[in-house]
Amino acid sequence: MSLAQYDPSEKTITLTIQGNNTYPVDLRRCVNSAEVLDFILQINSKPWCTAAHLKDFVDCIDIACLETFQRAAQGVFCPFGHDKKVDWPA
Repeated sequence: MSLAQYDPSEKTITLTIQGNNTYPVDLRRCVNSAEVLDFILQINSKPWCTAAHLKDFVDCIDIACLETFQRAAQGVFCPFGHDKKVDWPA
């Protein structure tokens, strides 16, 4: 079972924390690679975070990019190591 779920209609990734608690991330705030890294580091600093949370979160970012831009996250946010601004559609 995945600990992160991507909601394409809301452009959010929701991480599941013990029981029914959740931690939502609005992808419209992830407009460049620095913002994505910031969320990864924020999640990592939470006491409930496990390696599975981080992996599932990154996997969801990749899924969101593939569905939205038809490109993997690496190609959307930092192709060839160059930071790129990302405009998520409404």
